[in-house]
Amino acid sequence: MYIGGAVFIAIVLVLVGCGFYFTQVAPFQQKVLRVNDTVIDMDYYLELLGFSLNGVEPAQAPYMAELMLGSIMQDELIIQFAPKVGITVEDSEVSNGLAELNLPNDRVHRDMYKASVLGDKLTSEYIEPEVPKTANQVWVEAMFLPSEDVANEVLSKLNDGESFIKLAKEFSVEETTKEKSGELGWLLEGLVGPTGAKFSGSLLGDIAFSTAPGMLSKPTYDSSITKNGGYWLFEVIERNEDQSSHIRGILLGTEKDAMEVRTKLQDGADFAEVAKELSLHSETKDFGGDLGWVQQGQDYGDAVVIKAALDMPVGVISEPIYDETFETNGGYWLVKVLDKSNDKEIDEATREELIKKAFQDWLDEQRNKSTIELYLDDEQRVWAVDYVLKKQGAKQSGS
Repeated sequence: MYIGGAVFIAIVLVLVGCGFYFTQVAPFQQKVLRVNDTVIDMDYYLELLGFSLNGVEPAQAPYMAELMLGSIMQDELIIQFAPKVGITVEDSEVSNGLAELNLPNDRVHRDMYKASVLGDKLTSEYIEPEVPKTANQVWVEAMFLPSEDVANEVLSKLNDGESFIKLAKEFSVEETTKEKSGELGWLLEGLVGPTGAKFSGSLLGDIAFSTAPGMLSKPTYDSSITKNGGYWLFEVIERNEDQSSHIRGILLGTEKDAMEVRTKLQDGADFAEVAKELSLHSETKDFGGDLGWVQQGQDYGDAVVIKAALDMPVGVISEPIYDETFETNGGYWLVKVLDKSNDKEIDEATREELIKKAFQDWLDEQRNKSTIELYLDDEQRVWAVDYVLKKQGAKQSGS
């Protein structure tokens, strides 16, 4: 009886111990991320997540949880690879820094502070000296136009003496050139444009550096630029007794593209297949361009295609219809070169942008030659966010 009781108690204790381990220990020891030989566990992740969620609205917590993984990975890359280019930080400097900030002197906070100091040193002592202070530059005004016809119309107005700035503000369909009324200022060879501009890989630099000062470029097609506006081709498939129309459409980047596709359709190409291949309207292209049924007398707001379709005969391919409510790629540059300079000093804001890009390129290089494994799944991330929020809520209610 005594032996049986002892065994029973032992079993209970084992079960209780197992329960405690699997609920209170194991979740915090599971792997979250590995960067080369360094493994980050859930306990480490929760500590940093708690730090980042202080003062953050709960609705933003899932986003921060995702962001934190990238931040941990970046910090680890800096900690591991900065010493390999001669950038180091003393342990005493880390300890003193944490003490000044009144932060715990544990592994999590040491890593966070160490990565921050190394990142600053890496930028100032290794990255920044490699970024040139001067470059070949060209001072330009530019506008991006939706079609060759519009480009030629604007070119004619410019030749008649109208203001480039005024016309760029009115006609340009690319965000930066329209916002700046065409005035892009000095561009570096290799094309560093105004902050936020999406000109990387475009033809703007080639056009600007091949155009003489005081001259205006010819209209040049560039398929890489995203613009506001596109050209619809549509067809009314059928119409019923109450004048409802079933329509399908293909959205294209330029009027020239639209005219070429229209000719192809009139020569017998299958509308649905062409839409699947070429339409830039992501919501309908996989369905052969099917835009559904529209009803005469309904208010369709700014939907120019639907308005036009209500009066179109069945089975006729429309002329290209311009619609500025969609984003598409492709258009025509008009570029005016005001001045050129070899070895001109790079302005502070542009050089800062170059330094940031060089730092990111360095990080990408380290990431590409590293072994990185992510173990955290969506369910675990939700659990982590919920755990931290509950813990913070308990602290707040206790205070």
